[in-house]
Amino acid sequence: MKKLNRRNPQSGKKKIWALMMATLLFLQLSVSAYAVDIDMSPVNSATSAIGTLVAVGGGAWGGWGLVSTGFALKDQDGSGIKTGLLQLLGGVCIVGAGAWIGSLG
Repeated sequence: MKKLNRRNPQSGKKKIWALMMATLLFLQLSVSAYAVDIDMSPVNSATSAIGTLVAVGGGAWGGWGLVSTGFALKDQDGSGIKTGLLQLLGGVCIVGAGAWIGSLG
């Protein structure tokens, strides 16, 4: 009986390629920003705006999770309560990520 090879030989190459490209992109952005004396205020304001948008979206997501948790509590639906609480927790994490992105600027 032939033994099946379950590992994809291309997956390792893809991971290495993605890591190399991410490193190259990071180095390109960091070197080009500090190599020349350029005004970074547009980048800072864009980063702040993106962080605000992400935080607002996370707040809306968490708010809807709170609403759905309330409806599930009213109906005494256990899976709905769990889903609503997880959505609320996800919204809190997204708000935190938005605050972190906003602090980069």
